[in-house]
Amino acid sequence: MKRVFLPSNGIDFLQDKTHYNTWIRREIEEGYLLIDDTQNRTMRLLLTRANRKNKNATPELQYRYKGQPHEHQNRYDLRMYQAKELMESSPTKGWYTEYESFYHHNPANSLTNVPRAFTVIVRVFDCGITTITVRWMGDAKYFPTPPDYCGVEVTDDDNFTNLGIIRRH
Repeated sequence: MKRVFLPSNGIDFLQDKTHYNTWIRREIEEGYLLIDDTQNRTMRLLLTRANRKNKNATPELQYRYKGQPHEHQNRYDLRMYQAKELMESSPTKGWYTEYESFYHHNPANSLTNVPRAFTVIVRVFDCGITTITVRWMGDAKYFPTPPDYCGVEVTDDDNFTNLGIIRRH
């Protein structure tokens, strides 16, 4: 399960060393080759800036229905020249910088005694919008408290999905 937030004012997630050891940084170009709003499905291509420079990289084309769990997407490997051609022809595309970190905390005083392990993905879009996604693999009723830099929740607002942001800007 995932929840999506806008950042809270005044807290820099990169400076928060409370629970995170490291952030993985990637610059990503995301292009949508198919957007079918009637059946809630998309086909998207993700290219990192590092992959664009590596002719031996294997970019991935992802096909999914809206609401389908991340791990159940259909994925297809492409050759770099194919990916570049598809990206160039994509009518809907945009760039963002993604930061990913893993949080693990087992509270000693927890009533449930359930470990809180989750992934945080911060996306800073070129248009200036930032979203924070918290992915939790456990039971929804034990969803952990998001980090302090998470502000208003926008999980159900299509304007703040990757596609929604890229379409508007």
